[in-house]
Amino acid sequence: MVRRSGFPMIGRIVVSQFEEMLALATRLAEEAGEMAMREVGAAPVRIKADNSIVTHADLLIEELILDTIASDYPDHSLCAEEATTRTSSPADRVSARYCWVVDPIDGTRNFALGFPCFCTAIAVLDHGRPVVGVVREHNSGVTLSAVDGGGVMRNAVVVQRREAPTERDVLIGVPSSKDTLTLNVVRRFSETRGLVLRNLGSTAWQTAMVGSGSVAGAFARRCKIWDVAAAALIVTEGGGVITGPHGESRERFDLSADTNDNVSVLAADPHLHEQLLALITQSTH
Repeated sequence: MVRRSGFPMIGRIVVSQFEEMLALATRLAEEAGEMAMREVGAAPVRIKADNSIVTHADLLIEELILDTIASDYPDHSLCAEEATTRTSSPADRVSARYCWVVDPIDGTRNFALGFPCFCTAIAVLDHGRPVVGVVREHNSGVTLSAVDGGGVMRNAVVVQRREAPTERDVLIGVPSSKDTLTLNVVRRFSETRGLVLRNLGSTAWQTAMVGSGSVAGAFARRCKIWDVAAAALIVTEGGGVITGPHGESRERFDLSADTNDNVSVLAADPHLHEQLLALITQSTH
């Protein structure tokens, strides 16, 4: 499948604004990578209340990103993993048109242990609908990005995707969580001919790669809005489909919801999505 390149003519002012926000998000993700790579495997670690970990680098990167956005776009709201509310941003997440959703380091455990797969994810939501998405994997230096209607870019070059041949094995990203549904789904996937499972330790990165065609599908369980908001746009702009694990719409995120609420997603190429949904349904019986 080949996606169109270029931006939709929905009003040049709006399109230019999206381009400007994409440029800022890309630059901030690159700066985040420079900071992260200086501390990989050596950053001080703290255990959070939910038993996940945070490093000093997470906090420094998030501060840089949020301070820059608040300065450049004071009327936009902010939602980030380590600081879900900020006094420096006067805009309310529910009432503001645009909300920036930031994960400073997705794959923090990988980062803390020196395992070379972690990324920064930045999305811009328009009343909850992703219109800009950037996910940068810092070890490879690869940035996947998208704006609404513009297709997917890999390091600023438009990705030309093709349908994956159905007779070949395809890669499916799976989560690390060990709840009953996840374990049943992973078992069902692993027993299905043609599906080869991968767990990269970064939800944002393995989901975004569905949009670039490197991964045919990705199931994410018990993640947060900042894990999937940027990747969701990259998936759809790459011609893929992203829903909840039972087919629920993921075209728009509820910014009035508690940011601690879990979000589960299933992203896949269109020809594969229905099959994966069926396998998940079978896993619940």
